[in-house]
Amino acid sequence: MGQPQGDQGFNVDPEQIDEHAKQVEETHEHLRVALDADKDRVDMLAFGLIGNMCGMPLICNNLSENVREALQSAISAGEHHVAAVRKWAEVRRVTEQDAIDLLKRAEQVERG
Repeated sequence: MGQPQGDQGFNVDPEQIDEHAKQVEETHEHLRVALDADKDRVDMLAFGLIGNMCGMPLICNNLSENVREALQSAISAGEHHVAAVRKWAEVRRVTEQDAIDLLKRAEQVERG
């Protein structure tokens, strides 16, 4: 589906907004799986004698830490985005009571 489309994003159907939030949450799941995979790091002995002499464990560990930080940042940003999108959908929804209240106010203004 992609990003909801409307009049510059302000007149988008709340259902489309919810769908967008669901898509972002699905992406979150993939990021979380990748972050969880970091728990299964390669053992130092896996690089062999030459790999250890070349510092491969240190290089891979540093790279892994950088990737972990990037994934964690992406997850945090996505969580913020989902919360903002859900709030947007909530604000865009007009309940039946909202409509009744609006009509009552319009009648009061009309009567003076």
